[in-house]
Amino acid sequence: MAVKSFKADMARRAILKWIKTGRFKPGDQMPAEPALAKELGMNHVTLRRALAELAREGIITKQERVGNFISMAAEPPLATGVGVLLPLWLRRIPSYNATGMVLQGVHRVMDARRYDVHALFYEEGRLWADVGKLVVDKRLGGVIVEGSRRDDLQPLIDGGVKVVALSPDPVECASGVYWVDQDHVAPFRQILERLLQLGHRRVAILLYQRMNWGTVLRDTARFVFEEKESAQATAAIVELPNPTSSEDSVPVDLRALEPLFDGENPPTAILAPDEITTNAVFRFLQQRGLEIPREVSLAAFENYAPALNPLPLTSVDSLASRRMAVNVAATMLLGLLEGHPPTGRGITVEAKVRWETSIGPVAGKLIKA
Repeated sequence: MAVKSFKADMARRAILKWIKTGRFKPGDQMPAEPALAKELGMNHVTLRRALAELAREGIITKQERVGNFISMAAEPPLATGVGVLLPLWLRRIPSYNATGMVLQGVHRVMDARRYDVHALFYEEGRLWADVGKLVVDKRLGGVIVEGSRRDDLQPLIDGGVKVVALSPDPVECASGVYWVDQDHVAPFRQILERLLQLGHRRVAILLYQRMNWGTVLRDTARFVFEEKESAQATAAIVELPNPTSSEDSVPVDLRALEPLFDGENPPTAILAPDEITTNAVFRFLQQRGLEIPREVSLAAFENYAPALNPLPLTSVDSLASRRMAVNVAATMLLGLLEGHPPTGRGITVEAKVRWETSIGPVAGKLIKA
């Protein structure tokens, strides 16, 4: 397909929809390009890319100095409907365009002439009620679903819909559902081991109370610190309440962290779950007069908004692994739709650590503020 621009492809899809719904009929002249570009909310260069692709497909014809006309044989072929089902809270993170990243990844893999992709959103625990029944009723061929459990997906599977779970609960790995996830364990372990190499012996690991991979990460931390038993390394697992909203501006409750810094042997390093909690920890340390990384090292094992960090943050390169996971999920779904199922049920995508200046060697005993 010649259209490479995401916005140009959106324009092309909008025009095809107008033809399908009868706004434009075979032989009709389309509005002038400036008016059309304004209606679609894009510049004329992007619009012309979309029109050029439609002309190559035989949907429109261009008459020099006259305008663009709908071809007399312009009935576009019926495309297979595909759904991208996302939890609604992803739309509430202004710094992370999860929707755009997923849709662009799907469009890179699936030919827009054959697959009509729809983004649908659901509240936690309401996948079937909010979007699942609609998917079955509209007879979409397949879906990529984020943040779901087997019980949520079974009605879709029973309705004949091809399903690929993106970033699933670990239970999905053994439940027969096709799934794609990002590696959480290896980079988490790499950061812990690096902190120990730098001389840290008291590390606070912050986890949300409801976290898909919380149990696995606890076990990994326990294993790493048991290996370093002779060095008297200890980890404090701190459970944080899940944020009531995922907006960047919502404060994170760090009261469970306070007793560690009020004690005799406060942590010299903190490993936070994501960039939102990391920013809250940064303010927490500032209020106590503690400097990063001289007095306390700080890292995160997820980071989808690196531009928001107040300092270069050591963290997993979540954006890169996310793009790869979406590409793999779309490829897996395409295979299912075309009768070529993957050889395995699940794929874990590698995630790499970005090493930055927020961690450093222990400079001496931490003085309580």
